[in-house]
Amino acid sequence: MLAIVERRQFVQGLRETLAKAEIEPNPLVAHWYSFSVRQDPFPVYHASLTKIGLLRSPSASLVVQFYTIAVSILEDILDFRQGALENAGREEARRRLQELLALGLPRSRRHFHYAAGPGIS
Repeated sequence: MLAIVERRQFVQGLRETLAKAEIEPNPLVAHWYSFSVRQDPFPVYHASLTKIGLLRSPSASLVVQFYTIAVSILEDILDFRQGALENAGREEARRRLQELLALGLPRSRRHFHYAAGPGIS
């Protein structure tokens, strides 16, 4: 999943959208970033939930943390795409974009490599 995020440059797109939002002079104009997710991107995670506790510490908590962050990111992106924040304005757009970027797939990638072991992504 992280390789797809990197290949499709989602984080770069988010950063570019945030840069536009930060220079937007009109307080009524909001910039949002979105992409489409049509299916559950986590079928293996859902199928393995009952086995996560078998992982050595801290792997189990890191795996759960990674997927919790990923779900949160997807929920925000869905809100953006569906226009749920359409009337939020420039400041709310900036705040949401900054929070989304701060959730940080790069941080999660580092944690996930540690949890999964070398060579697993």
